[in-house]
Amino acid sequence: FPAVTLCNVNPLRRDRLHHLFTLNAQTRMTLFEGEQFETFQAWENQTDGLAILKFLINYLNRNNIEHIADMGFNLTDIYHFSPLFGNCYTFNPAYLNHSNAVAQGFLEGLDVQFFIHQDQYLYPGTQGAGVSVTVHKADIYPMPEVNGVFAQPGTHTLIEYKRKNIKRIKSPHGKCRTTPLKETYLNFHRDYSYNAVLCRKLCEQRYVLSKCNCVALENYYFQWIIVDNKKERLKLCEFNNECLKKVYYSFNYLSTMCAEECLPVCEYTDYDLQISQLSHPSMAHREYIEQRLQKFFENLTEMAENNVSAFPNNWYNDTINVIKENLVRISIHPGEFIIQEIIESPKYSTEDIVGNFGGHLGLLVGVGLISFTEFIVLLFLCIQNGMNRRKRSS
Repeated sequence: FPAVTLCNVNPLRRDRLHHLFTLNAQTRMTLFEGEQFETFQAWENQTDGLAILKFLINYLNRNNIEHIADMGFNLTDIYHFSPLFGNCYTFNPAYLNHSNAVAQGFLEGLDVQFFIHQDQYLYPGTQGAGVSVTVHKADIYPMPEVNGVFAQPGTHTLIEYKRKNIKRIKSPHGKCRTTPLKETYLNFHRDYSYNAVLCRKLCEQRYVLSKCNCVALENYYFQWIIVDNKKERLKLCEFNNECLKKVYYSFNYLSTMCAEECLPVCEYTDYDLQISQLSHPSMAHREYIEQRLQKFFENLTEMAENNVSAFPNNWYNDTINVIKENLVRISIHPGEFIIQEIIESPKYSTEDIVGNFGGHLGLLVGVGLISFTEFIVLLFLCIQNGMNRRKRSS
């Protein structure tokens, strides 16, 4: 069974963030009381949106990832940090014993449900609602921003996977990498294999760090990085950092440089996904789900400090729509137990080229020799014919 990384697309919880902000009254009203949310659409042009970004950058620069995670939707095991999404949780990672699928069909595999609390979503951090799902090999660092698919509320998303192994052609016929880039991140994350996509992100990160002494938020996958055999802690660039803008203006150079360093991996495993959806919950199942959620929120309220209600807004007034707008069910299961092998090979090997050259050369020599012999014979016959004519004339 592959590893599965599930991410909350909402980066921050509004209720956890509320007491940390020291904004003016209008910003606080706009941000936390749900008024005039559309004013956040242009981040760089809006004071409130910029305040959120500055807050996040400042908080992360103070090494408070644990506190940022606490503002998300916590489970007991938070293993992956995403620069764009909220908390991510990896099922079946490389550092744990692997789980195996023993049967096919959506009744097997991983089946999870999430209540995503859209009333806690913070605009402009999130313009969509749901859960990001990334299916990957256990020893590959998950990148939901690149490889993830989305499951939306009010649906049961069924993901069927089929495994395929790819072997790229090696030197001298092709370019690929067999050795990991230990100097970038594997010194800290030895459970992970080389990943070309992450390598390019970290290559950009190192280049920006060397020019600006900070990195962009969207490339903030790790807090530490190895530069010239030294462990350096990363600092986030301010939102309007001029140096950062100049570096990304030279994107073509940066992209070419990182592409040369981060070659595709020679052998890797990937998964083809087939996605389908059902409406969830059904009318017949809705009452059961409502009872379970009611009990769940009651228990959360009892455990909360000062008995703060854990129930979502409008739970009692519009329960059906609250469930439909927040409940996400995801099932991930194997398709056929057949592993597809894709192997690149040279169209012509050295032996083929030598053999073809020898064959063509032999054919050419043979044809040339025959043609030369025929020409000599023709010349001889012409001379002989001419001599015979002279004899008859005389």
